Order: sequence, then structure tokens, then C-alpha cells
Amino acid sequence: MTQPPIQPPIKDPFEILRFDGHLSPSVPIVLLPVRIETRFDVPGSRLLVRIYPDELSVITHEKALTPAEYQAGVDFWAEADASTAGDQIAWRRLMLTYPAPRAAWIVAATDNGAQPPLQPDRWMHAARTRVMPDRFAVRAFRGGVLVASAIGNVIPDPLYVSLDPQADTPDLEDLSGHGLDFDKQAAWTLDFDKAVAAGMAVRMPLSAADLANGFDQLFVVGLKATLGGAEGAARLAELIESHHYTRGFAFVRQGTPVHNTSEGRSPFQAPDPGGAESYRTERLVHSFPFSLGTAFARALAVPTAVIDNIAWTDLLDENFVRAFNDALWPAGSCEASMMSEATGSPSGSAAVTESVSCEFSVACGVGVTVTTGGRLASSTVIWMVALATSALLARSTTEYGPPACV
Repeated sequence: MTQPPIQPPIKDPFEILRFDGHLSPSVPIVLLPVRIETRFDVPGSRLLVRIYPDELSVITHEKALTPAEYQAGVDFWAEADASTAGDQIAWRRLMLTYPAPRAAWIVAATDNGAQPPLQPDRWMHAARTRVMPDRFAVRAFRGGVLVASAIGNVIPDPLYVSLDPQADTPDLEDLSGHGLDFDKQAAWTLDFDKAVAAGMAVRMPLSAADLANGFDQLFVVGLKATLGGAEGAARLAELIESHHYTRGFAFVRQGTPVHNTSEGRSPFQAPDPGGAESYRTERLVHSFPFSLGTAFARALAVPTAVIDNIAWTDLLDENFVRAFNDALWPAGSCEASMMSEATGSPSGSAAVTESVSCEFSVACGVGVTVTTGGRLASSTVIWMVALATSALLARSTTEYGPPACV
């Protein structure tokens, strides 16, 4: 498949929403959420907007093992190879010291006598994101009319979001003037001016009417146009791996509740007594042709190895969805024909749409849900779109009243 050309940073990310040649129909798009915070600056006649990456976009996985972790992996494989009962007992013993995601990484990193890189401590690198857009654009609407807008600076890649445990004195900066030393590369998380410089905040000029009436909707959009499709797929795979081996990553079965209610709880962080469930997932579950995991990997051009040993990667839900659509499509066509006389519309013009593409839901980290339509692709461009709006695509709506801190 021909790769779309790598684009320079787009001046205004909203340009891409016009679909004027920036998007290729053969390359899937990944939408990732962000969190926004706002405050009216009345004296300066501005709206201050801060943007933070969602946990879904952040990498915290430490690939190198500590000496103790490496020895634990060696001991696991020695016990597993010697046991006639398989490696379940060795897995349970490993989980006495390490949580299931880290235990799974230790086992994978030491498989077949591998010698992984070692590091002295468990935490050696700052949390970072490599899927932030080139820049963000902010648009405010009132009464359905665009009334204010602003465009942020170019965002560093990678963007660091936490302290660096290896930071030296030259890497620190006194942010308070009273000895509050903080990593320069993550200072944008605490200092608004530095956030503006890093492209993670904007000052949007306001008119007197804006200050008096506020806004109905605020859109924040960012697009990663500087990555080619192959690199986009690689970064998506990196994110999946990071979540798999830190906070967890799983497919969600059809009909799974996503909220806790009085009638039942969501299965997020389900009990794992004795490590039985995590053992099944990490040691026994694999994707296979026509399974949910394989379809997901093909749709977003990530290696199938990335989605092996992920909870419910072996589901066949997509086949049931296709069968359901195939069964009901004739009924839908018949209904359209029968309703034509009642609606006064010609037969076939009713709003009946065939939907045979597969759809997946992926639970990541603290339960963020990502949905993607099923396509076959050899690359993935992270044209990352992050919005805060009440429009159709799932984002959050922020309502603004009179000038105040919100």
C-alpha cells in the first residue's frame, strides 16, 4: 500500500476536518482524548485553556528489568520447565512479589534464556507521550456560531509529563523562587507560561460580548500530521504494549457494563484470586484467525504479537455481529419498503443504512474506552483528534456561564 506523504505541521488543525486531501481513505485514524481546564482572565480579556494528555496516551512502561526481576524471571522458567503441572504454580509464586502486568513482562523478557537490559531501580524514566499532535487549535462557539479561536505552539515530541528520577541539578529549575526545583522538561505541567511555550496551553483573545455571555461549546483539536503511516502504527503498538504491562489492557465483551450502578458493577479490575485469571490471559490466551484481537490488529496495522495475551483477544464477537447484520438487513430493507407509503418517501429512500463493518471496544488503563471501525490496513496515521464538544464523536461537553473561574 502506498504510504501517504508525511505532512509538515498544520498551521490550523481544523483544516484537516475539511477532508481536502490530508486524509487517506486507506489509512485508519486513531482518536485519543485529552483533558482541558479553562479560566476566564477578565482583566486581560482572554480565556486561558490548559490541555493535558489522557492516561491512555502516556508511556510509563520500564522495559529494562532490575536484577531482582531478572532473577525472578530465571527462577520462573526453571520452575516451569521442571514442573509436570505446567507453569501455573510458578506464575502464582511470581505474583507474590509482582503485580500481574509486571509479572507478565518479566516472564516475556526472560523467555528462552533471553538476557534483557538491566537497570538498578524499578523507576528510571519520566512518563512521556509520543502521540501528542503537532499543535492544538481552540475554537469557541455561542449559538452555533464561531466567536473566538486560538492556535497553540508546536508541541515537543516526546512530551514529558512527570519527574525524571535521573534528573541532575542542571536539569532542574526553581519554579517558585523559593527552592521548588522541578524538571525543566516537565515544568509545563505546573507553569502556565511554559505550557503555552510547549503548545499545551493557549490564551484565546475575547471580546466584551464573550466576557459577558461566555460560550456554549469549546472545541480543542489536535492532529499529528508529521508521522507517516508505518511510524503511526508503531507508536500505537508501543502504547498498547505500555498499558498491557503496566495498568492493563483488555478487549471488552459485547454487553459489558462500563459504569457501576445499583444493579451491577463494571468488570474493571476484576478479582484475580490466586492469579488464576491473569494466568489464563498471560499464559494461555492467544489471538487466532477471525478472533477479535486479530481483526483489531489487521484494522490498525499493529503486529498480532502485540495483542496476544490480552484479555478476550480470542473472542469471536465480530463474527456474531456480522451474522446479526446479515440476518437483519433484509428485514431492514423490507421495513423501508413498507414504511414508504406511510412516510410519503419513495421506496428505498428511508434512512436505513447497512452496517457490516466490525466494531471493537478496548478498555485501557483506568477504563478509557477506544472505539474504532474495522478496516484492513498496512499502516496507521495518528492524525490524533482530541476534542471537547457535544458533537457525535464521543468527547466531553463544557458549558460556560458568565466570566468566572471554571
